[in-house]
Amino acid sequence: MAHRALHQDLSGLYAQALIGAGLTAALSLSLLFTPLPWRVIRGVGLTAGYSWLVTSMLLVGRGEVDAGTVLIGSLVVATFAFIWLPPRAAVPLAAAGYAALWAPVLGPPNVPALLAIAVVTTQLWYLSTHGRAVQKERIRNELLSQMAFTDPLTGLLNRRSMLERLQQLMGDAQLRPEGTALVLLDIDHFKRINDQLGHHRGDEVLVAVAGCLSRHEQVQAAARWGGEEFLVVCGAPTRHAAVATAEQLVAQVRGLILPGFPPVTVSGGLATFQEAADLTDLLELADTRMYLAKHQGRNRLVSREDGPVHLSS
Repeated sequence: MAHRALHQDLSGLYAQALIGAGLTAALSLSLLFTPLPWRVIRGVGLTAGYSWLVTSMLLVGRGEVDAGTVLIGSLVVATFAFIWLPPRAAVPLAAAGYAALWAPVLGPPNVPALLAIAVVTTQLWYLSTHGRAVQKERIRNELLSQMAFTDPLTGLLNRRSMLERLQQLMGDAQLRPEGTALVLLDIDHFKRINDQLGHHRGDEVLVAVAGCLSRHEQVQAAARWGGEEFLVVCGAPTRHAAVATAEQLVAQVRGLILPGFPPVTVSGGLATFQEAADLTDLLELADTRMYLAKHQGRNRLVSREDGPVHLSS
């Protein structure tokens, strides 16, 4: 008899675990392979949690699972409800879950269960009071952090965050492959685009070029360096590979088709970390080569100089 009861309890627990695992897997796969809006993700998460809770209640009603084992899951579901929803929506959901949990076990007082309910009720009060505020503050901090480290127009790193990244790479050679290089790119005739089409259309060009640069698999970091200039870190095993990557970036920008715009091209200067003793020299070298590309006719990359460089203003 005891063996049969134990077998029933275990089978109920197995069913409960499998249902929860199935819902979790379905939710995870949908989030991984489907670009869902945040509201949809929130709704799917709550639906999955309460589906698990309701099926667990059925197992409790059939006597296959002890009600105490569901309390922990109910608390988890309630926690997510109060994190994702305002209190006026989370309270009814959580209350419905606990009412469904308590209904099958009405009868003689169950002291451990009553104590557990008391603890859960206290935690629910705390979550309803502070959970939403904490969530809003976390989202606000994430937005502030993103604003501090990214360019608001292009979504690339801003100048300050790129400088921090470069200082790390310059200070520790183990963080970068041997051929790691900087590529400074400047959009050709960008002032003409702004003057003829307007600054709002110029912003469209900046966004398009930024997307082109950030999508390349060999680009470790990309930043809007200032105005129409972009700075890219190419992680490559050799200098030759870094030059090839930079040439691809120039070609990809050249291949952009923007309706209503003239052809968009960039001029670039490449300098490897091994060519400079410090970050200042590295940036100056890339800048010099970028301006050399401008003077050689634009729409090209310069990765080394043949003899002394004299740039007229």
